[in-house]
Amino acid sequence: MRQKGQVIVILLLIVIVALSIGLSIVGRTLNEIGSASKSEDSSRAFSAAEAGIERALGQFTSFDQNSSGAVTVLETELQNRSEANVRVNGRLPDLNEALEHPPISKGSFAQFWFVKPNETFSGGNVSCQNNSGPDCYRGSTIDLYFGDSTKDYSGANSLNLPAVEVNVIYLSDRQFKSQRYFFDSYTGSDTTRSNADFLRCTPLSSTDVIKTSTGENRKFYCKRSRTLPVTVQPNQPVLARVKLLYTDYNHPIALKPNGDCGNRCSLPYQANVYTSTGTSGNSIRTLQLFRQESIMPQMFDYALFSAGELKKDYNGSF
Repeated sequence: MRQKGQVIVILLLIVIVALSIGLSIVGRTLNEIGSASKSEDSSRAFSAAEAGIERALGQFTSFDQNSSGAVTVLETELQNRSEANVRVNGRLPDLNEALEHPPISKGSFAQFWFVKPNETFSGGNVSCQNNSGPDCYRGSTIDLYFGDSTKDYSGANSLNLPAVEVNVIYLSDRQFKSQRYFFDSYTGSDTTRSNADFLRCTPLSSTDVIKTSTGENRKFYCKRSRTLPVTVQPNQPVLARVKLLYTDYNHPIALKPNGDCGNRCSLPYQANVYTSTGTSGNSIRTLQLFRQESIMPQMFDYALFSAGELKKDYNGSF
């Protein structure tokens, strides 16, 4: 009897161990299935958000009229248990509002138009007369905001303080001309950053906020105001190209009108923002696209300020 009791105990132990292993395997399998399902839903939600962006780009193409609204991509269209809702915010920037460009990296450009991008130039003059909106910016100065205020710039990171090069293209005496400015937020003693050609910007406090095309209460690290080269019609500033320098961080850049002449002191409409939210199961993915009209390629700046004459050379072969 004693031996039979020992056998029963051993069998019970074996059963308990087997059950524990089995439950562990089942639990791990269920977790993996759940993770795979979540990953699949996340991928479907992301794809749905992309599909929503594509639909909105095809439906809202104008920067002047009827460029705001909403788009829905239904589950029956995607056929993968997902859907997307897109909000299109067009006609940016709003009147007297700063246009904010998404964060750019070192050496990249942000572009801001002072005349509507599809403006015609006849005989060296601009034809916009501001009949129905801010077709041409007539203010005399601008406020430039740049720098990510949330970054740590202490110690060695001080060399990551942003600087910018601003190229203003303007129309004067029926000719296109340019003026360059350099602004830096660094005030240290490092010789590579202590360039006399760079004007220092005004550091902003944590309470200094502005409204931009991105939203309310936007914060930046630096601000610099500048008088534009030419502001008297028919002479006219055309666009500003802002290049980020020195820093290894990505930084937002915003340009704000500075004037009190109503619509005529607003930047022309030149950008749309598409915000697409894709859903699948419990997963939600959001994509945002900043679309600007008539962007000059980066080589434009290097060609514009080349020391030599630009020539197209063609020898009959490629």
